[in-house]
Amino acid sequence: MATTKKRAATSNVSKQAVAKTSPTEISEPVRTPEPIQEERLTMSEKIESVITPTAEAFQAGYEKLQASFGDAFVHSKANMEAMTASAKIAAEGMKQASEISMAYLQSSAALATETAKSLGGVKSLQEAVEIQADYAKSAMSTYFAEFTKVSDVMLGAMKESVKPISERTSAVWSSIQSAR
Repeated sequence: MATTKKRAATSNVSKQAVAKTSPTEISEPVRTPEPIQEERLTMSEKIESVITPTAEAFQAGYEKLQASFGDAFVHSKANMEAMTASAKIAAEGMKQASEISMAYLQSSAALATETAKSLGGVKSLQEAVEIQADYAKSAMSTYFAEFTKVSDVMLGAMKESVKPISERTSAVWSSIQSAR
């Protein structure tokens, strides 16, 4: 019996709650949200809003690329000038070395001819050995002196020919460092 009273009380409470919330007793009407007013763009305006920033970004990228090509051209031209200067210095060194070598060959040939004439007029074996020994000493000392000259000229030319390339390498490296 107690259970029946509880059910009856519960059903009375729920009926009262439903009655209180019935639509007839609601004093304020339910508000529906107003639709958001969107700005209507025409198709050409939409296309324009996409194309304009894209064109501007493309133009900025193109200008950077063009500047990079200009810088690359300037560096390339300077590199070629350095290589040309280096090659000219090396060629001048080779020319000097070949002139020294040719002068040595001529003097060596003249000395050999003179020695051969002297050997043709010897009267004793002792005299021939002395002429031959003097020739060998003279030829060896001349050879080493001329070899030293050629080596000095070539070494100097190598040092000088590396300078333009080294300067360009330093310039390129500093431009890379400044670009960072």
